[in-house]
Amino acid sequence: FLFKSDLIKHSTFHAGVKPHSCSIYNKSFSYIGHMIKHSNVHTGEKPFSCSICHKSFSQRRYLTEHSRVHTGEGP
Repeated sequence: FLFKSDLIKHSTFHAGVKPHSCSIYNKSFSYIGHMIKHSNVHTGEKPFSCSICHKSFSQRRYLTEHSRVHTGEGP
């Protein structure tokens, strides 16, 4: 790891420590970024849009999976 702080975060993840909690669901996350992605479930925010059909998604990976519909690419 380039930074000691990254090693500490990584180690905490493997230790099962999840300090970031959703205030609505009883769900916790190791990384704050994961909790922020999860919060889109509650806000309904869908910032990732398909440039072809304009369907929107809460996470980039869902848009990437959807794009295969248009390209004919397999999973």
